[in-house]
Amino acid sequence: MVSQAIGKVFKVARMFGPQCRTLQRGLLGDPESRSPEYCPYSEFQLSQVSNWSKAAQTLAHLLIPASSQRPPRWVRHRPRLKPVVRLLLRPTKVFRYHDTHCWPDPTPDQAWFFLNGIGADRHVLLLNAAYLGKLFGRPLILLHNASCGLLADLAECTVDRGSRGIAEAARKAFAPIYVALKQPSCKRVILIAHSQGTVVTSVLLWLLRALYPATAAQALNGEPGCPEQQVAQHLAHQWGFPSADEAARRGEQRGSAAVRPPLSAHELAKLEIYTFGNCASGMSAIDKHRSLPFIESFGNEHDPLARLGVLASDTGHSFAPIGGERYLRPQAWGHLLNAHYLHPLERDRQDRVAGLARLVGLPGNRLQGPRLLEYLQGQTPPALSTA
Repeated sequence: MVSQAIGKVFKVARMFGPQCRTLQRGLLGDPESRSPEYCPYSEFQLSQVSNWSKAAQTLAHLLIPASSQRPPRWVRHRPRLKPVVRLLLRPTKVFRYHDTHCWPDPTPDQAWFFLNGIGADRHVLLLNAAYLGKLFGRPLILLHNASCGLLADLAECTVDRGSRGIAEAARKAFAPIYVALKQPSCKRVILIAHSQGTVVTSVLLWLLRALYPATAAQALNGEPGCPEQQVAQHLAHQWGFPSADEAARRGEQRGSAAVRPPLSAHELAKLEIYTFGNCASGMSAIDKHRSLPFIESFGNEHDPLARLGVLASDTGHSFAPIGGERYLRPQAWGHLLNAHYLHPLERDRQDRVAGLARLVGLPGNRLQGPRLLEYLQGQTPPALSTA
């Protein structure tokens, strides 16, 4: 196990090693974007002296390798061991986030989820959530895929997308999203994913594909075309997802729905996915005829992880089939969500009002501009046509 992990780290090092300075700039952005004054919600706020305690904890999570396993029960009775165990065992957690920007909830009939990216401990996660809450004015359900160390996170975004960590995060994230889609009172389900979270999102799409009658057989029984599909097939087998034919047969025999209620086109149409720095092996609509669910991705031109995913086919790298609407920010550096994606997106809204455009739509886009901007400040755009 250890030798395999070391081998994966060396693969990442060989991939990025010859251009370490370029990689550093690609992940951390231009020097001006690293200033805490650049963005009030910047991840670099943790570098200030007043936040030294939070910074030390975040640094420890980045440098110390950990496992995504759940702590054993006996730890509850050993309070002195809890800090050490929490540092070495970091499972995915799901919890709600509210702040003053999200109260009262302007859209109680919508469910908003956030899947974080690489290197995000609780402090970085809350910075991300605070900025998302400020921009969109909604309470969030945080699907916290805790960092297992920076090198391990980079490996899961590049050479190890089918890892146990990705499977564990998908296992925890699937249920709340599925429940929201099946809830009649919930009209829209918005999933925002960043970086490593886009790989988990790809797994979630394969799981939903396995519950959509038209694509269930392919998703469950077909030869895995990517690591994310392999993870989804493993989880579906564990959870007892029936194939499409088996689901129909069980329904006829028992006069009721299958063990796992399938998704209808109406339910799938509720889901909208917005990704930043998308580095998944692939991500496409489940129902290609109706383009369901809606997917929109943003990538900075010099973000090395985006160049492995959403921008792969446009930068000369190996092709990664990322479907839906895709937007490129030319000459932009950096991979951090707040400093390099959300802060420029907030400025885009002002530029849009002034008639300017910073984002460039890539070939194949159907919309005039990013749909995500229409959700800013608690607004809600019209429903998309599924005809």
